[in-house]
Amino acid sequence: LRWKQMVVRGEQVDTERKLPSGLVELTDMSDLATRCAAAGLTALFLTSMKIYR
Repeated sequence: LRWKQMVVRGEQVDTERKLPSGLVELTDMSDLATRCAAAGLTALFLTSMKIYR
């Protein structure tokens, strides 16, 4: 498994937060995909994986 660093720039506004605060170690990317889908962030997840539709 290869890890890549992601750089996030911008303000963090807690009222706009879509995912819960805190760090969660996931076993695979499908866990992250499921959490993003539940939060309505599927497009953001796909973009982070460089999958464009």
